[in-house]
Amino acid sequence: MSTPEHKALANLIVSLTTTGEWILNNQKLKELKSLCKKSDSIVENAYRLTWAQLEKNHAQIRYSSLQLVEQLFSRSHHFRQLLAADYPSFLQLTVGIHRKTLPPPENVAAKLAEYGTTLVKQWYEKFGDTYKPLTLGYQYLKNNMRVNFADLSLASYTTRAREQEQREAALKISRQRKFEKIRADFDGQINDIQENLRNMETCFEILVPKPDENINLDFDSLLRGVSGADPAAVGATSGSLKNTIATHGLGSSRYRLTIHLSAENPMDVSETADNEAVYENLREYYGVLTKKHVDVVAGWLDGLMKSESEHSEARDSMLKKVIDLKNALRVAKNKSELVGLKSNRNDDNDDDEGIEFEEVPIPANAGEGPSRSSKQHGSAAAGGDREKRLGSTTTSSKQLPPAHRVFPLAFEPEMEEDVTYARPKLYVSHAEREDGEVEISVGESTRTLQALADRKGKTKEPVRKIVSSREGRPCPILKRPA
Repeated sequence: MSTPEHKALANLIVSLTTTGEWILNNQKLKELKSLCKKSDSIVENAYRLTWAQLEKNHAQIRYSSLQLVEQLFSRSHHFRQLLAADYPSFLQLTVGIHRKTLPPPENVAAKLAEYGTTLVKQWYEKFGDTYKPLTLGYQYLKNNMRVNFADLSLASYTTRAREQEQREAALKISRQRKFEKIRADFDGQINDIQENLRNMETCFEILVPKPDENINLDFDSLLRGVSGADPAAVGATSGSLKNTIATHGLGSSRYRLTIHLSAENPMDVSETADNEAVYENLREYYGVLTKKHVDVVAGWLDGLMKSESEHSEARDSMLKKVIDLKNALRVAKNKSELVGLKSNRNDDNDDDEGIEFEEVPIPANAGEGPSRSSKQHGSAAAGGDREKRLGSTTTSSKQLPPAHRVFPLAFEPEMEEDVTYARPKLYVSHAEREDGEVEISVGESTRTLQALADRKGKTKEPVRKIVSSREGRPCPILKRPA
């Protein structure tokens, strides 16, 4: 076998068994089969290379290698002879006999064992009489490991495998579409996010100016009397080491300086009339960052973790960009809080803060007695006299009978003026007076009073008319017998 053929064979086998797919690439499989048809030496090399992949400590690689073994086993007598000679080791690598556990991942390892057991049955039924190790392996699994071969079928297993491959392919397409959507959204919003960060950084530089970059001082060295800065830079800016020490207030090491930083505002920056405009702009940029950009970047990061791309380098590059952007947002947020801004993400109803509501005075007995109508403002004096007359007989709505609570306006005097209004039959309420008379609610007929007296078995007294406390209408009074 020539060297180019050997390299081509090795590349085909490695690429077929390391894709992570449930079904082998059909085009590459055809190329491998065409190479193996040339000579037995190529078949033998293919067997050795496939066996090397079968020994890998990864269940997915072993599963793909087992698929390749199935294809070559069914087509090459020489390949079957080679595999029959190593059949016990083959069962250890695929089924897990002799206390040999299969490598992770566990879900793929379970499929590998099921697939290997199905092939053992298939090969035993088809080639068991020709290759004795196949029969021995089948008997060992059936008798010693108690494997139930009755429900195993290579055709049914292949069907399930193809269905799973279709589901995996659909899921892969969905993840790729998600990646493309995230990338398009990233390209559309990255400029706005970066511009907002640049604006915030400009505000930070105005509020907290940076020190002179030309001076690079090592304060520990200065305390020891040794300059830690570049002599040319120090000489150009301050003239000498002594002047530099005096300029920074470190003329002596015999005293100790204690600096207290405020926990609420460690930057010692507060909003004043001079920087009010800067704070207003920073507050606006900060609101956009906390309410929009942070959530957008978090969604990108979460989506990228659940997506995939045809080229893993593109996804990894995008993931790195999003992580760096998330860190930049976190730094800008921390700087904003250091200069006195606080995060308040629950102020979604800020637009309602400027609305002024009119306060309407509510009378103490608003829920009691008859309600006031809008027409009463024209007769305030009459209404005042009426309230004085009815003030002592006002009843709470909770004490009224159920029929009185359904329609509160039924007791409004103005309702009597409506020609379409018909007063309902109400429960007759009465209260005893000191003189032995019973006052009946307005609107009750004489017939109702007579029937009430008859039911109680009392002597019927003549009904006389009196003027009630409501609008001067006559009200019947029934005198209780002595």
